[in-house]
Amino acid sequence: MEDSGSNNETMAVAASAKKQASHSSKLLFGTLFFIIAFASLASAVSTSTVTRSFSTAAPAPGEILTVELDVNVNSPDSFYVIQELIPAGWVVVDAGGGYSPEPGNITWEIQTDGSSAFFWYSLEVPLDASGQYNFSGVYNFDDLVAHDILGSNAVIISGTSVSSVTRSISDLNPLPCSEITVALDVVSSPSETYYLIFEYVPEGLTILDAGIGELQPNSIMWQSDLPASTILEYTVSVPCDAAAQQYAFSGNHYFDSGIFSDNFGDSVIYAGELPSITPIPQQDISLGQAVGFTASATNPNAGTLAWSLDAGAPAGAAIDAMTGAFSWTPSEAGTFNFNVFVDDGVAPQVSWTVTVVVSACQSSADTDGSNTISMAELLAHIGKWKQGTVTMQDLLMAIGFWKSGAGC
Repeated sequence: MEDSGSNNETMAVAASAKKQASHSSKLLFGTLFFIIAFASLASAVSTSTVTRSFSTAAPAPGEILTVELDVNVNSPDSFYVIQELIPAGWVVVDAGGGYSPEPGNITWEIQTDGSSAFFWYSLEVPLDASGQYNFSGVYNFDDLVAHDILGSNAVIISGTSVSSVTRSISDLNPLPCSEITVALDVVSSPSETYYLIFEYVPEGLTILDAGIGELQPNSIMWQSDLPASTILEYTVSVPCDAAAQQYAFSGNHYFDSGIFSDNFGDSVIYAGELPSITPIPQQDISLGQAVGFTASATNPNAGTLAWSLDAGAPAGAAIDAMTGAFSWTPSEAGTFNFNVFVDDGVAPQVSWTVTVVVSACQSSADTDGSNTISMAELLAHIGKWKQGTVTMQDLLMAIGFWKSGAGC
């Protein structure tokens, strides 16, 4: 009896251990599956970008500053989140469609069809503001990886003397095998006794000349015990086999007055050919007529072209995103200028400025002042043309208004 009980106990322990091992195996398999799935998702790093710009780099105290965020969406991203952190003490005048989950933060959560977009928000500069103010923010797309927002990241309140470093790039759209000069405009206030500046060159570009800077792996450093306002330059080259892509420059600087900030100014270049819009001639029409054309472009990249209009396009104007077909019937005379954009999802979008001149009706066929042309008025106008008292141009205009039934 004792042996039977001992055997039963041994079998129970073995069964329990087997069950626990099976459970652990399932947990391990599930963990491994999650890690593999997450790694697969994370490996698809998004190339979409968000770039910040300011309405002015030197606002005055009390002025309204507009901040624009240029979102360049590359397929197949389907959503993105943007978070902007604004300087402490600045008042949000308009969040531009974003919301504030907490003070000093503006957030946008967007489901996208792949179209690029612009977002903006406006702030009131405090009346007691002075010196340099830094902006920061992050964004993520489908890859769920947080990226720092590109572009400008600081403003200097006008009327103040603050040390700063601003980057300018000689060519924002270089071709493979080309060279680029990068200039750093160093503004040093008289009280400074020391500065340290770093520039980080994008991976894939080659530093040809560091100027007076100290060359380090993929970076250049400048330091001075006798700082003065100056221009620091260096030269990089784009490889001849470079694929069409964006390269982001970054850097930071430190002055002994306590200023520590990112270098601001130009930060992104696109190496490769851009789509080229076929020139769109000026459109001359008379009031009441419709204007229409189909925009076209050559595309050196693999992306699909998407067409759009700028926010300043006339009310009622529309362009087909896929075909580029534009249509608009003006409701008033005048000269109208607006931009047509094309984006291939690879290169930065390019634009063409369209001019539409709408003339008031000048046809003398409208003899009764009704602002329309009846059949009787048209026939009388044809008679005058036969007599040589009406020009062919005026006759054709009258026929066009009569056919369309539109007012003059």
